[in-house]
Amino acid sequence: MRMKLLAVIEPALSILALTSGVSAEVRPNSLFADNAVFQRGKQLPVWGIAREGERVTVEFGGQSVSTLAKDGKWKVLLVVWTPRTSR
Repeated sequence: MRMKLLAVIEPALSILALTSGVSAEVRPNSLFADNAVFQRGKQLPVWGIAREGERVTVEFGGQSVSTLAKDGKWKVLLVVWTPRTSR
């Protein structure tokens, strides 16, 4: 079961909890909210809390990175991000 927890900016940043039954308490840090600004050309760390052993997947700009929560915390590092330019 996939549960969408957060959509932040365009392209959307989504945190997904992959669970096999009961929905999980997966939450990103409060820094990740509407109108968040990310620095261009830098790796983007994304972190939060979840139950021990919970699988967390972060999707952003066509990337998908997964990790398991350890000690109630999780963190992933997205590769260097360059925003699309509109013309």
